[in-house]
Amino acid sequence: MNTMNARWNLRPATCDCHVHIYEDGYPLAPTPPQATDAPVKAYREVQQSLDWQRVCWYSQPGYGFDNRCLLDSLKQFGTNARGICIIAAIRPTPSCNTCTRPRARRAFR
Repeated sequence: MNTMNARWNLRPATCDCHVHIYEDGYPLAPTPPQATDAPVKAYREVQQSLDWQRVCWYSQPGYGFDNRCLLDSLKQFGTNARGICIIAAIRPTPSCNTCTRPRARRAFR
């Protein structure tokens, strides 16, 4: 997507409300959906070119119930980011404890 010439008349606090990040270094689930390289750095470039400030990350289905990539993405964006974690219905993973810290997550799915 070429965003360099995009001209949007958006409010300063515009929020990109559904973003998935795929970073090298995080193990994919045994049967993941097709995952493409979509690192935080590439999203930052899109965000800056559109002058967007806030984002809501969604846990990546390709990582199953492992929320580490989501949590690391949240750390990189600080208070301008929120996240939606995926948890197992029967037995939550240890990373869910981190998701419950203030400002880290807003919902589980």
